[in-house]
Amino acid sequence: MTKQDLLLLVKSGAVQSAGILSRNGQFEIWVQTDSAGEEPNVDDVHTTRGELRRWSRLDNAYSFLRECGVRGTIGVDDAPSVVIV
Repeated sequence: MTKQDLLLLVKSGAVQSAGILSRNGQFEIWVQTDSAGEEPNVDDVHTTRGELRRWSRLDNAYSFLRECGVRGTIGVDDAPSVVIV
């Protein structure tokens, strides 16, 4: 989803939860939305070019969610780095 998609979902009240994932020194955002009685959808935030949007600072990712209108608790999780040997 893009920032514009997130803004529309927040405005419609469809956002159930959101979180920030730390991966390899960068931060990614995920958003869980209600999908009309079906299983909830979990999506990452992407740029308008379709690339996964990443932040170099946790506070910037957190501010992005708040500026988009996400309220309540925002979870922060640390993903293990994957090392292929």
